[in-house]
Amino acid sequence: MTAHIRLRDIAAGADDRFGEAFHRGAGLLLLVQEQDGDPQRDDAFCEEMLCKSLRALTEARAARSGDTRVRAYLAEVQERLGNRRAADTERAAARADVVPGALTDA
Repeated sequence: MTAHIRLRDIAAGADDRFGEAFHRGAGLLLLVQEQDGDPQRDDAFCEEMLCKSLRALTEARAARSGDTRVRAYLAEVQERLGNRRAADTERAAARADVVPGALTDA
């Protein structure tokens, strides 16, 4: 997780909106994953961090919709938040490496 914090800071310094949002979202998800094995896990805190992660990763997806890493992380966040349909959609998009709405009739 520390790596994502540093990468987020580097992206912010370089005015890289995608990188900043992506590493913020990924770092927050990793923070929640670290809590999974803790007997003192705070479910409310984890849910709040997942919501913040979702917001950041959604921002990253808007900036670069074709990035499969974002889709994979979004799938994990959606799954943890109980939104299985959205998680399946993100996983399918990551596997297919297809940007929804990017294909045309031509």
